[in-house]
Amino acid sequence: MKRNALSILSTRKPLTNMLRCAFATGFDPSETQEVEDAAGELGPDKGSGIDFIRRNRNLVFILRAGDRWIQIEQDFLNIASQYNGTKGGYRCFFRGMPDSFLDGPAVLKAINAFADHFGVPDGQVVLLLIQTSVITPQDEGKCTTGDGIHCDGVDVCMLSVLRRENVKGTRSAAFLDPEGTQPLFTPRVLQPGECMFWRDNRVYHYVEPASLVDESKPGYRTVLVMGYPGIHQVIGINNPNNTLPPSGLHPSWVEVRKE
Repeated sequence: MKRNALSILSTRKPLTNMLRCAFATGFDPSETQEVEDAAGELGPDKGSGIDFIRRNRNLVFILRAGDRWIQIEQDFLNIASQYNGTKGGYRCFFRGMPDSFLDGPAVLKAINAFADHFGVPDGQVVLLLIQTSVITPQDEGKCTTGDGIHCDGVDVCMLSVLRRENVKGTRSAAFLDPEGTQPLFTPRVLQPGECMFWRDNRVYHYVEPASLVDESKPGYRTVLVMGYPGIHQVIGINNPNNTLPPSGLHPSWVEVRKE
């Protein structure tokens, strides 16, 4: 009998120090659509569309309260400068999730699987993003993430692809160094429903550039990203558990961060 991969992951022990990345197929098509719909209309990412692919993004910080999750009312990331040379040290505002975001079974399934897999304690904060990259012929070859090879400044992360439409490329990768000379695995394309788990305080991650299947129309790639602990990006302080060197400067953020 087949079991849902996320239900299996939720019962596994947290990743060991030796196992820095893991993959799973966690959602069926109806669930990926449910998660995407739960986020509502995504707001613009002001730093995108210049030297990296334009994207729209919604943000929420959530607090674990026993068997419930509570949304925290904050619509900006406050990333410490240690982890990002351009966005770090500035409040980066994004559209928040709807009040009904946590009502959906597929959303809660993903959150609980992430929290249980990594052992997120009661009373702790998790960062959650849903974002869509919009690819046009002019965007082919541009950076997908805007951060290059980087870490997010948390301890652990999960990324799940919700949608790939008219897109080629965007292979996910992880490295032991910010130069990308020490890969952990052969880069791979994550299909809708597939998840990647990694220890953000031990490895750098990256998404390769996108291209279009049909250049007469745009392409779309939507992902769900979660990171723990999220409290440091609420307050804007360094995470003592993540001492990896910061990622480099990205010109598209030089003006945005002055606003």
